[in-house]
Amino acid sequence: MCPPTMSIIEYLEAAVDIRRVAGIVVAFLVVVLVIGRFASNPSHTAATSVAASPADQSLAADKWQLSESRSPMDDSKTVVLSLKNLS
Repeated sequence: MCPPTMSIIEYLEAAVDIRRVAGIVVAFLVVVLVIGRFASNPSHTAATSVAASPADQSLAADKWQLSESRSPMDDSKTVVLSLKNLS
């Protein structure tokens, strides 16, 4: 029901404006979501991997200590990579 101070034509014009604003907001959200999907998609990022030589791997293995544990509550796995004390 339109307010008594507003004619039916003014009420319909206001309703059209609300629909137009709602359409613009929805279109903006769709554009933001699409851009977000492309920006966060790992297949679009340039992943470079460098293979280390066996000598580099043995040097790196000497400097790091790896420890793994499992939680008895939910069986989740924890992996800790620590730098060994070199002194």
